[in-house]
Amino acid sequence: DAYAVARHAAVAAGLPDAIFEPAGADDPAWVWTRLNMAYDPVPTLEKLRVPVLALFGERDRNVAVADNLPIMRDALQRAGNADFDLFVVPGANHGLRDVSTSGQVPLHRQIGFGSAGWPTVARWLNRHLSLVTSESR
Repeated sequence: DAYAVARHAAVAAGLPDAIFEPAGADDPAWVWTRLNMAYDPVPTLEKLRVPVLALFGERDRNVAVADNLPIMRDALQRAGNADFDLFVVPGANHGLRDVSTSGQVPLHRQIGFGSAGWPTVARWLNRHLSLVTSESR
């Protein structure tokens, strides 16, 4: 009941739709919310010993880089994982899209994740998998 009252007040105040959770207690979106918002990746990261490339959006409002990057780095170090790269995509949001252009194109038509994103992935893949040829570097 308290949630319903708070949600109604947020809707009435005109807050952005992106912050609303499901409207009713029986909404199936609660399953997604429970599985994603309550998930703590640290125990898994502390066991991860394979190469890791993690990309963070510099302007992500959902997963703050300043808070989350150090947590991931520390967990991977506790795992003894010496082969990980944590990269912050300049100007990117949670979807790794460049926020300077994302407002100009509908969300479903936005592609890529900034000029630094794909070259970073290509270099990482080249180092780890030797899939990228010298001509494409």
